[in-house]
Amino acid sequence: MAAHKMLLCVLMSLFVLTTAQECGKFTGNIDDKDSKLPWMVQLRERMSSDVICTGTLISNRHVLIDAHCVWPKSYFVALKLISNVYVTIGNDAFDLMDIKINSDWKFNNPNYDGDIAIAVLFNPVTFSDTVQPICLPEQNAGTLIRPDGLVTGINNIDNTNVRRRVTVEKNDVCFQHFPTRVQKASPRTFCVKWQGEDLEIANGFSGSYLHNSDDVWLIQGIETETFVQKNDCDIQKHSIFTNVAHYIDWIQNIVKRDTEQVWKDIELKCTFKRNFEGLYGCEVENLIINSPNVRIASISGLHEDNMDNSAVEYVWIKDSQTSHLPRFDAGIFFPHLIKYLITNSGLKFISRDDFSGMPKLETLDLSHNELKEIPEDTLYDLNELVDLYIENNQFKNLPENLLSHAPAFQRFKATNNTLEILPANFFKANHALKILSLDNNKLHKIFVDFRPFRNLKKIDLLNNRCISTNFNDWRRYKSVLIVQKEIESACV
Repeated sequence: MAAHKMLLCVLMSLFVLTTAQECGKFTGNIDDKDSKLPWMVQLRERMSSDVICTGTLISNRHVLIDAHCVWPKSYFVALKLISNVYVTIGNDAFDLMDIKINSDWKFNNPNYDGDIAIAVLFNPVTFSDTVQPICLPEQNAGTLIRPDGLVTGINNIDNTNVRRRVTVEKNDVCFQHFPTRVQKASPRTFCVKWQGEDLEIANGFSGSYLHNSDDVWLIQGIETETFVQKNDCDIQKHSIFTNVAHYIDWIQNIVKRDTEQVWKDIELKCTFKRNFEGLYGCEVENLIINSPNVRIASISGLHEDNMDNSAVEYVWIKDSQTSHLPRFDAGIFFPHLIKYLITNSGLKFISRDDFSGMPKLETLDLSHNELKEIPEDTLYDLNELVDLYIENNQFKNLPENLLSHAPAFQRFKATNNTLEILPANFFKANHALKILSLDNNKLHKIFVDFRPFRNLKKIDLLNNRCISTNFNDWRRYKSVLIVQKEIESACV
């Protein structure tokens, strides 16, 4: 196949296949580790500016990174959210709108399949001689175009550049020396053997495997696991790389969707005040949003004396017409936001993206709206969530794992809906549960066993099909046992 047919690249505002001249060009000495690669990106911690991982620019808004950079193995939830990271490209810093982690990446599986993610920039980068994307291989069964290439990246231990020529080996040859590491590989990874003895690499390394075709550079892999230690001269050591060619369709779908979206930027007009709890916040009325793809670009309003956006702890959108929520990165605008309320606003649709920029959120109030469905992963980024209020909506069913990423969760209020079933594992991860309000629904099946919840103080189940009872006994655990017995006799 001709070399120019092997190259894919994503243009600035159009999603098209491009020629080799539009990506992957580098005119300097690429083996010189002091030279600047135009597609190299650094993912950084917002507070410290420390480099977390090296990424690779693939469009004017998309950066290819390892999933483990933002969601390490054995961690129950992603650690790096768009509110606490940013990227640098050249001398410029860019905030992120989203991080798309491949769905095959599993935190509780030792296998490194699916170790790939895409960081989406809030604003596009401008291409120049010093900033441009790498080229992508075509989607295929993972066939490597060349058996030798160049690994580039940043050694995160001492923040030095790495440029090292490598060769690809078959997995069975690679793991002759490391049989215990076989479980980390997958059919969508490949093994790289480091050439030479001065390896200049450490466990903190993250980088990309590149190769050249007709003076155009392509990315074939991103480093997922290394067996090499700094100053370790055993040239039999290897590293595992995710094979990018297996994921081209996934990458293209994300880039195409993002580049086809037309965003409408709005100003959030706040009335700043303190509420009855003494919290300082932004209250918004008469907000009108009748379509998706609206994002908050700025904040306006008069602050009280000696206060600013960093003091805001709650945002309350009320008495509005918002069928969709605006994309809102609270970590940038209101870094100490702990409560988000959208009430009496005609809200009909929500998704995970609506809350992904709110890592410190403790209370989410969506009551008195027109919600009928909630996607299972909607709350997965709200790891500190304590309260969820969805009263007076139109929910018939709720996904069983809705609260599975909220270990500190305590209060759930869903009165005045049409709920029919409460799944057995709905509160499986919520051992601190204290209050449950499900009055005025249509529950005919309740599979939850409430006996293990030692902190449970209140259960309201009045006016349901299979049961109409409640207890509000703050002293006696046996009240839970009484209610559980009634549930088992009528609702299982």
